[in-house]
Amino acid sequence: MAVIRDLRFAAQAVDGFGKDAQLRLIDLKTGAERWKVAVNNAYIATIAFSPDGNVLAMAEGAGKTAIRLWDVETGRAEGTFDDHRAYVLGLDFSPGGNVLGAVNRQGGGLYLWRAPS
Repeated sequence: MAVIRDLRFAAQAVDGFGKDAQLRLIDLKTGAERWKVAVNNAYIATIAFSPDGNVLAMAEGAGKTAIRLWDVETGRAEGTFDDHRAYVLGLDFSPGGNVLGAVNRQGGGLYLWRAPS
């Protein structure tokens, strides 16, 4: 689970137990689900919000190593970083939100990407 810094929303990764996992965005004021997306044939390893709360980053696990970016307001996919080749242990954005970092399990490698503005 990840919570946006201004406490408007929380993102929840729901394991599909061998089936598609789900990524959900919850409105913390009302408790209502804002949107939900299926993550086909994978599970969600980790998630992180950008500092401004506009982007949600999600790393897939179980053989897939793609990092996907979601628009928080709409739930639409905004981009993918698929050049990461190892299981992701953690994701975080730089304080300005312009760089996304991922740490992997194999040797603790660190990957950095320019985040969309």
